[in-house]
Amino acid sequence: MYENHIGKISEGCEIHHKDFTKNDFLDNFQVVTKGEHKSIHTKGENHPNSTLRQQDVIQIRIDLGEGILNQTEIAKKFGVCSHTISDIKTGKIWKHIK
Repeated sequence: MYENHIGKISEGCEIHHKDFTKNDFLDNFQVVTKGEHKSIHTKGENHPNSTLRQQDVIQIRIDLGEGILNQTEIAKKFGVCSHTISDIKTGKIWKHIK
């Protein structure tokens, strides 16, 4: 779609959809390098499969630290699986949020 209206994309670049829905309006497209595209999609809220937001992760870390709720209860509170909470706790995901 982009190339039909704007032109050929430079070698080493890709199209990034700013909005992860199926919005095909030209203002939803951005030309980025492959490295930029990878970094856009790999962290936190910008990941297309993320259901958590930064403020949620901060609260999850607080909940984990308080020890009042177990990981299953925290997962239910935020609508994610307990494995996600475990990965946050161990720093496997969302490690950029302290």
